[in-house]
Amino acid sequence: MIELLIFAALWIPAILGWGMMLSMFLGLIPARDEEGHGPRIDYYGFMGLAGMAVLGAAAHFMAPLGIFWGALVFLGGWLLFFYGRKEILFGLCRLNLAVLAAVLVFFAMAAAAKKTFDFDTGAYHLQAVNWIYESRIVKGLANLEGKLGFNSLWFVLGATLKALRPEGRISLLNLLMVYFFAAAVWASFRRIFEKKAGLADFFMALCAIPLAYEGIGKHHLIGLSTDLPVTFLTLYLTGLWIRSFEEPENVFARACFLPLAAFALTLKVSAFPVFAGSLLIFWLNKSSRLPHIKRIFSFGILLSGLWMARGVMLSGCPVYPLEFGCVQSLDWSVPQTLLQGETEVIAKWARLPSQVDETRATKAWSFLPAGKPEEMVRDWRWLKPWLVRMAEEPGARAAGFLFLAGFLTLAALRKLRGVLRESSFAVPFALSAGGILFWFLTAPDPRFGYGSLFSVGILPAAAALRRMKGFWAPRLTALVGIWFLKGFVVLLVSGVSHGSKALSWKDAPAYPTAVTTGVKTLEGYPLNVAGAFQCWEAPLPCVPSPRPDLKVKVSPSGFPEMFWYDREFKARAKDLD
Repeated sequence: MIELLIFAALWIPAILGWGMMLSMFLGLIPARDEEGHGPRIDYYGFMGLAGMAVLGAAAHFMAPLGIFWGALVFLGGWLLFFYGRKEILFGLCRLNLAVLAAVLVFFAMAAAAKKTFDFDTGAYHLQAVNWIYESRIVKGLANLEGKLGFNSLWFVLGATLKALRPEGRISLLNLLMVYFFAAAVWASFRRIFEKKAGLADFFMALCAIPLAYEGIGKHHLIGLSTDLPVTFLTLYLTGLWIRSFEEPENVFARACFLPLAAFALTLKVSAFPVFAGSLLIFWLNKSSRLPHIKRIFSFGILLSGLWMARGVMLSGCPVYPLEFGCVQSLDWSVPQTLLQGETEVIAKWARLPSQVDETRATKAWSFLPAGKPEEMVRDWRWLKPWLVRMAEEPGARAAGFLFLAGFLTLAALRKLRGVLRESSFAVPFALSAGGILFWFLTAPDPRFGYGSLFSVGILPAAAALRRMKGFWAPRLTALVGIWFLKGFVVLLVSGVSHGSKALSWKDAPAYPTAVTTGVKTLEGYPLNVAGAFQCWEAPLPCVPSPRPDLKVKVSPSGFPEMFWYDREFKARAKDLD
């Protein structure tokens, strides 16, 4: 825990420094309100991650993002932090500093207490980070293992932060994302307590619920899952959407969400609804004449352009595994059959309840119909077990409860019609509902859609609380404070009474070690094959299952430059399909 706390505390100022620099360049400096509690830590933190992702994505075309790159980003961020420290730390009184420090300790303890990891972390997340860390971008990496074609700038950030970490220790990245989101939640509670809150503040305050569920309750905190940052960025952007309608005269509020929406899209394609929604709200607010708007759009184009260029290099497709835009004439482009296979696997996996956590009893198993998965997906026989599965998900239950409680309360107060007429509620709610529709039609696994699900659930509850804010504000603040202290005390007592079995006080948790066997392709190139389909941090190249027909171009240094299949293999695969 202490190791996690030290490294997180060292990286936070560096990230804030990059965020301040990018915000100044784009002309998106948060306005200082009269009491000095304008957004700072949260916004600069998210913008810092976006800025570091752009730099890393560009640099990776030329060189690996190894220890030299990590040290350069770290030191550069600290220099920028010292340069802009008055702006970054503006409004951070002793209470704010104490709370933010306590939040960091709390999340470091929660991470140190985790004993299990997300399956995908061992399957391909760590391998994707290691390829970025040890080599410049490799053409056709998706041919080696299909999931390595999933192009996310989150892995670029993971490689950047890996540089200054002990070998084998868990990544700090998701912990830092949770911390910056928690800072936004705390800022909203502070405004509620000071009776200066609008709908956006009540919305963000209630985001303490998904913060507890996704940030602490699940094991994403110690992995590199891209679902966690997309969930929290979706919720954060929804809060910024609301504020843009509540403060139409605020230049910052009318455009601040655009660069973060582009950043969210480069983390995972499931963030497309929040990206499209941000563009729509920007247009509705008639913000095209704002100062520096050309810079803001140029940054978005640069970020998305680098992301798609990376996709073409990794798989031949700008948005892998979608076939749209794929350049099949490239030698390293992934065969169309393998593309379709990845797409079908995602569609089946997200719809069928066979992926429900097998460590707990679930009714969804009893509703699973007979037949092949592709048949069940095609004729909608998956819907009934999927609904049962959703009803068993604690996060879905929480979102549904907030949704019903909010609308029923508004109806009882006779405020429902007025709320539905407010743009600050109606537009974000409609866009979030559109996000749920997109999620349901593409890949309706719960963890892919929690950003939109919680947004739709929290919005009516926040609107109801806003109507009762004179009574509920201090009580809501007190309830969350009690929840925070309860979790802190439970972790502390467990760590003291059970020692390292409950909480690792000194060192951070380490990733498991993969057991691998050596095989060779038909051309004699050596591969490490992992048992249980998880390579973790095994030496490169490691795959869950070998592909003998794979061809490799090796650089003079001995590291792979390109993976590909010859035209004969692609033709055979197409004929078999």
